[in-house]
Amino acid sequence: MKKIRITLKISGGFILRQARDKSLLLTKKYFQDLFDKDFSRMISLIDPKGKVQCSWFGVIIGNTLYYLYGGNTQDSFDNYGQYLVHVAATYLGKKEGVSYYDLGGYDPEKGFGKFKEGYKGIIRHFGYPMDLILQARKYHFTSRFVQTAKTFRDVIPFM
Repeated sequence: MKKIRITLKISGGFILRQARDKSLLLTKKYFQDLFDKDFSRMISLIDPKGKVQCSWFGVIIGNTLYYLYGGNTQDSFDNYGQYLVHVAATYLGKKEGVSYYDLGGYDPEKGFGKFKEGYKGIIRHFGYPMDLILQARKYHFTSRFVQTAKTFRDVIPFM
């Protein structure tokens, strides 16, 4: 099956700003490897200058399109670009012939939760994620190391 990649072009004077969240938990190679899989899909919202303002990343497994990751510039966030890419994702799902679009978690107090309510879908509650620690010593050492590194990062401004 040929992969569909949607790129939305927007008109208007959008100014590229720094990404809102400078932290990256996963490497670029991870995302590239994941996108190279047949089941992955990407949607990008691009301004007239060719700069990406918002991205959506998901996978199709079985009869469901799952939203995994997304990101915005501050300008896109302020102008609800993330909602537009989710509308595009529903279109993508229809073109791919899937029956379900899983938007992920739900919080009725947050704006995105209200956005999800607008789709009139079924809200399902599952058990919360749980970590099963197989190597307790290594886990606790790594956990303390990460906490210490975060403390140093907060104290020392150049890190």
